[in-house]
Amino acid sequence: MAEQGVAFKPGAGTGSPLADLHHALSVLEARGGSVDEYMPAVAEEMVTAVLGNFETESGFKQGPFPPLSPKTLARRRAKGKGAKMLQDTGIMKGSILPHADGNVAEAYSNNPYIKYHTSPKPRRVIPLRDVFDINLDAIRDYATLIILEGITEGGLVPSAS
Repeated sequence: MAEQGVAFKPGAGTGSPLADLHHALSVLEARGGSVDEYMPAVAEEMVTAVLGNFETESGFKQGPFPPLSPKTLARRRAKGKGAKMLQDTGIMKGSILPHADGNVAEAYSNNPYIKYHTSPKPRRVIPLRDVFDINLDAIRDYATLIILEGITEGGLVPSAS
């Protein structure tokens, strides 16, 4: 489906950072709920994070994107365009979409040119500017929060009052 993107599957992995999410998922399942209903909101949160990378011109692990070359800047300025990376027409930024399917959420683009900027393959001309480099720990925390809130508000877990 996607040319390029990032996916999140709750419950994948082990270790203490996932303990709260595993707990939320086990309570949700024990009470007859399904994680599927939360994945559209998680996918939207992922899109928000990706769009934030466009704005900050940096990735979570990559850090600041390499600057535009002087040649590219001169060409843009001659055409009256700005210096925001990956945003001169808005097509690439506008192609970032959410998708949720079962227990997987993703932010993706079907723009065929995005792979030239986000692919980890060796490169000679276009530097890596991976807008899909988002903080998946923050996405996990968001998923945990909305699942726990949904369980509590839905009466599936006794409130702490």
